Amino acid sequence: MFADIVGFTSMMQENEFLAKTMRDRHRAVLLEEIKKHGGEVLQFYGDGTMSIFNSSIQAVMAAVNVQQKMVADDPVPLRIGLHAGDIVQDAEGIYGDGVNVASRIESLSVAGSVLISDKLYDDIKNHRDFLTVPLGQFMLKNVKRPIEVYAIHKSGLKIPNRKELEGKTDLSYKSIAVLPFLNLSNDPENEYFSDGITEEVIHVLTKVKEINVTSRTSSFVFKNKNMDVREIGQMLNVNTILEGSVRRSGKRVRVTAQLINTQDGYHFWSENFNGNLDDIFELQDNISEAIVAKLRDTLSGRQFRDGLSRSQIDLRTKNDHQTKNIDAYKLYLKAQYHANKFTPDQLKLAIKYYQQAIETQPDYAPAYSGIAYVYGYFGVTGQLIRDIAYPKSMEYAQKSMELDENHYGSHLVYAMCQVYFTNNLDTAYQHFRIALDLAPGSAEVHLYYAMYLLVVGNMGEAQGHLDQAIELDPMSLPIRSYNGTYHLFKRMYFEARKIYEDILHDDPDFRSALEGMGWTYYLTGEVEKAIDVLHQYQSETGHPLKGWTTLGHIYGATGQMDKAEEVLKKMNERELLEPEISLHIDYAIIYAGMERFKDAAEEIEKEIQGSTAFLYLFMHPLWDRAKKDNHFVEKINHLLEKKGISGLF
Repeated sequence: MFADIVGFTSMMQENEFLAKTMRDRHRAVLLEEIKKHGGEVLQFYGDGTMSIFNSSIQAVMAAVNVQQKMVADDPVPLRIGLHAGDIVQDAEGIYGDGVNVASRIESLSVAGSVLISDKLYDDIKNHRDFLTVPLGQFMLKNVKRPIEVYAIHKSGLKIPNRKELEGKTDLSYKSIAVLPFLNLSNDPENEYFSDGITEEVIHVLTKVKEINVTSRTSSFVFKNKNMDVREIGQMLNVNTILEGSVRRSGKRVRVTAQLINTQDGYHFWSENFNGNLDDIFELQDNISEAIVAKLRDTLSGRQFRDGLSRSQIDLRTKNDHQTKNIDAYKLYLKAQYHANKFTPDQLKLAIKYYQQAIETQPDYAPAYSGIAYVYGYFGVTGQLIRDIAYPKSMEYAQKSMELDENHYGSHLVYAMCQVYFTNNLDTAYQHFRIALDLAPGSAEVHLYYAMYLLVVGNMGEAQGHLDQAIELDPMSLPIRSYNGTYHLFKRMYFEARKIYEDILHDDPDFRSALEGMGWTYYLTGEVEKAIDVLHQYQSETGHPLKGWTTLGHIYGATGQMDKAEEVLKKMNERELLEPEISLHIDYAIIYAGMERFKDAAEEIEKEIQGSTAFLYLFMHPLWDRAKKDNHFVEKINHLLEKKGISGLF
């Protein structure tokens, strides 16, 4: 553990007495906490210290206690960095890789925070007393590999954002965006095929920890847009762009790919790949390997190249394709093409093609996980009765797991089912961690893991994974909108509003941002603005009976009971027209606004019988008044205890 006082030299110049007082206090607290936790101070140097411990857990406990005392009364701007590794101590001093990494992490740190290395994180990650926030990978001076850095999340401690840290290191991990490959074939129906090639390349690259790969959503924003790659690089915050084209004629396929430096627009690599449909998987592997090899040789120094060994590349590509059946693969690409459009009708069409892919190749794991995801989504959003949606989602998720335990999508959807269907949070955690290990560069994995962390109440670490999802997929409106929801849950209403405003600047009709904006207006006392924007939200549904829930709550909460009752009537009409949907939580939200807390509790009871997917919603400020009603709280806690959940209220 390294620790030192930020700005100590300038303090000495301005107020020598104050600087020495801070240093003495710092040393006294350090000596006390390090000794208490079985450590030893090896060296004092000016305003800093270097210490060792026999236990990673004890080391982190000591660091947290020290920092909490330093940020209390008469704060001392201390930064702390920790790493687990070997050191050498002899008559000439203390040295070794462990010393160097810990020192570099401490230099990366900021006042009030405790930063740890990925190696130390592995030692403590299953210790429930420690919450962490991932900050990403950094190339540290004289360190041979990129280091994943985490911040300890504890009361009083600062969680720095990545921007604060990037200025302290010359190199962050390398970044690339794969733009949609152009379809140069005569048949526009081949569009799904060129999109599929693009997605496969993205999928392979995301499995390389040393490369930061922009997610599909952000990359596909630039489809069919003739923009300068330097501008795209700035928007996506990447230093390399991969673009290409696909020409298909009969069974022959030619793929052209090129790498471009976004700083100057220089095309530093280009290559053609030829094959036929029977060998399409080998062709995709060849493209991916060539790209990674070029990145290894061109984009960084020896330490980065060593991290991208040939064996790693072979291991990734060998397990990525679950079928050699070209007909099944084409059906899967069609399913993905429709699923990515993300409307109910398109998702239903995606299920059709996933099922056809399975009929063609019964052991095709990604097709099973695709169906599991769609049914899970339908269940969570109430577009399908949970008694139908969740059993189907779980069935397909389990099948996907059985067929391929190395497919990250299988673990991700299985984990989501455990959260939303069985409430088995420990099992969910295990599979989320496996998904993160298999696809550390997937924004989707980081987003859904953040949602899980919200369910279990770990908001600090949830923010870290949400930030990472945004960094990997900066153009994704759903991810950005979920970030707004996170800030809404933290009662940071003006920060949430700014996020929603930015989203609506990019897409004025984006519904979840409109609804979030309505909540921020209402919760800051601007009721008329809230109602106006929520009417816009309702009209965007394109249906006279949809999108009324938040308005119903606000009408009730502001004493407009006649209007709230009208909303309830609309809900009743919708139930009659769409008996396959579930509106229990919608009713509960409206009743909570009307202060009909008994009715709200009854609707929640009906929902809990089928699913606990909505539990994270209890963090929403809309329940704040309900939580002051003792009967409501007792009822909900009793219902949750039956499900094995305690401490939510």
